[in-house]
Amino acid sequence: MGGDIRQRDLERLELVDLYPLSSLTHPGCRCGQLFRETAPALERWDLAPAAARVRGDEGNRRLHQRWARFMDRRKRATTANVAIARELAGWGWSLAVLDDQ
Repeated sequence: MGGDIRQRDLERLELVDLYPLSSLTHPGCRCGQLFRETAPALERWDLAPAAARVRGDEGNRRLHQRWARFMDRRKRATTANVAIARELAGWGWSLAVLDDQ
């Protein structure tokens, strides 16, 4: 079936082609860790417009909370990851078309 992709490879994927918005669109569910931004991520956020930074932070937190709810409801990790990835794709698109203000 078209190649062998392991789960951890999927979890590492980022939207790297949307410069500088790629730094705003990483998955908010890093393998069950608490949600917090790393120093390199915060430095990349400085390159984005203010509206995109605010929207990016809100979206990351919302995606993380959604993922945590899936885990609280004891959903399978693959189900949660696919649901979050689907929402992340739409959210990434909305960031890409966000007007600079």
